[in-house]
Formats: sequence, structure tokens, C-alpha cells
Amino acid sequence: MLAVVLTAAAISCHSKASGGELELTAATDPGANAFMPPAASPAPTSTQPPPTLQPRGDGDNVATQPLPGDRDGLYGGTDNNAEVDRDKIADFLTANPTQANSFVESLNSDTTIYWSGGNHLTVADLPRYIHELTPTVLRLDTRLTDHGFDGTHPTARQSVFQAGNAVLVDAHGVPRVRGLSGNPLTAPIPLKGEPKLLGTAWPGYHPGGLARIEATTAAIANFVLVDAVTGQPFNRPAGTTGSNDTPHTQPVASPEPDSIASGTSAAPTKGQDPLSDIDGTYTWHFQSDSSGAPVQNDGSTFTVAHQGNTVTIDGKTLTANADGSFSRQSTYNGEMTYVFANEGGRSVVHLKTQNQYGWTQWLGVKQ
Repeated sequence: MLAVVLTAAAISCHSKASGGELELTAATDPGANAFMPPAASPAPTSTQPPPTLQPRGDGDNVATQPLPGDRDGLYGGTDNNAEVDRDKIADFLTANPTQANSFVESLNSDTTIYWSGGNHLTVADLPRYIHELTPTVLRLDTRLTDHGFDGTHPTARQSVFQAGNAVLVDAHGVPRVRGLSGNPLTAPIPLKGEPKLLGTAWPGYHPGGLARIEATTAAIANFVLVDAVTGQPFNRPAGTTGSNDTPHTQPVASPEPDSIASGTSAAPTKGQDPLSDIDGTYTWHFQSDSSGAPVQNDGSTFTVAHQGNTVTIDGKTLTANADGSFSRQSTYNGEMTYVFANEGGRSVVHLKTQNQYGWTQWLGVKQ
């Protein structure tokens, strides 16, 4: 019930929902506003047909289906081959500081980014960060936020990537860079209103059969990929580029959401993505105040529990407003408004407070 109540209030990583435009990005289309020249290997000329998700809805609704980033067979590739040249991307960003700054800005807009250096990137981190990513190929049509570069600034657009797109995946199973354009990738955000498709749909495209890849809590040590040519599964240790691939001896089923596997289903939402379970422990991150202070980790934690449209936040019980947010008055902080969202497969809560000194914004990220 809470997910239904809060859908209209979902917040993007830029603190607002997207418009209704949804870009369809074919596997061989470099797209507009590419960050850099292609760094993806040519696709094999003969491949096995990719799996598809059981469609939901009537063919008009956009209904994403969540899959964890460590699901066997979620990604593919070709055995002993790097589908994306990490060195080429790292070298380009090192030589082009404007793009590097925009690249970092785009990835840092996703509050769920995690790597060995923490949950924030600097330009100096990029070579190390890029070389921690794993080259793979999407096996399902997948919803993402695709960040392009217009020559001066990053541009974000809501996209569906066709199966066959080569991507670099982080250790939590989330696509972070597109090989054909070098564009940074972040979690999809809800569409506002009726979806308006841009681009040409490919054979087999269905708006109710789109994957939404969710970050795993623990780092992934090994990806089980499926060879695009032979259809055989193989192992690729996280952070490697093919030379350490080994055969996977167990059969791998087509990836599907846990709800389908258990015989249940979720109703699609018109133009928007559903939210995850919000119960759990969160860590506060200070975002900004009237002085424009930068994001930093506050380090304090709080707990969230809910029943229906009633939520308990750190011991305070609140009831949803008409727009799905939760508000209360505080002696010291004035009006406090909480809005929950699912960003990158993790539940987050945005807190905006107002007192005599102005607005202050916080972000709670579920552990």
C-alpha cells in the first residue's frame, strides 16, 4: 500500500521526477551526446536469441521488473573477451578534464553509487574506479538513466537500453558505463505522466517487459555470464576483462524477477516505477542548506518501519499526506517533510526542513 501511496512522490537523484520522455537506445546506436568515441568491441555476427521477461500490462504501460545485479545469466558477453575497453575510457577521461568532471558529476548524482573508495567519486578516482568495473552485455531490455555530454555539460535522459548493449558493471551489479558512448549510467527515475517514446522500437520491445537492475547489498565476487554465441554460461570474476573466465558447470535459467518465480505478480504503474520496501536502518547524508554546503556523510543512523500508509521514522509515527509525503513539526527544525523513493535498487528518504534560517536538505540511504 505504501508503494502505491508514494509513487507520485518519488524523487530522482536530481530531486525531481523526470518528464515523460523515454529514449529507446538500440544496441548498435551510439545515441546523441556521446561522452567519447566508442570503447565497445564489435558485436559477434552470430548470436543466440536473448531471453525476455514475461510482459506485464496492456502494452501501453511502462512496467519495470526488478532483478538483483548478481542474478545468474542477467548479463552476457563472450568467453575470454572484454566487451568494453576500460583502458580506452580511463585514458580518454584523464586526457579530457571537462568530460571527466561531468562524468563524476553524473555518477555522484546517484546516491547509491558504491565502490572500494566509498560512495563518492572525484576526478582523481576515475582510473581506479573504471578498472574496478566488469565488462558485460545486457541480456534484457533495461531501464536506466543515460547521461550524455553536450560539449559543455552532462545531459540526463531516461532510457531503455536494448539487450545487446555492452556496459561496464560495478561490484554491486549495476551498469555504470555504456561502452558504445562512454556515457555514465545511473538508476532509472520515475516518469512523470504518460510516457513519450523517442527513437524506434526494435522487434520484441515491450514496455511491460523491462528490467530494472537493483544493487546488491554485498559486493559481488563472481558474475555468471552467458556466452552470446554459444549460449553456454561462464564465470567472470568481478573486475576482470575475460582472461580469467572459466566454464560454469551448472545450467542457468533465463533471468526473471523473484515475484514471477514465486507465482506472484505486481501491477504495472502508468509511467512510473514501483518503490521497494522501506523498512530498515538508514544512514543520514547532509545534502545542502541555504549556504549551498556540499554533500557529506553525517554518519548517524535512524530506523524506519511502516504499516499501510503509516510510517514510523526514528520513533515518530506519521501518516501520509495526500501527495504521499510525510510531514511533522519540530521545535528546533520547524516543518520537516520526508519523501521515500527507490534509487538504484536501494530505498532512500529525502528530508527537507525549514526554519527561520531557511531550507536544509538531508538524504537517508538504507543500509
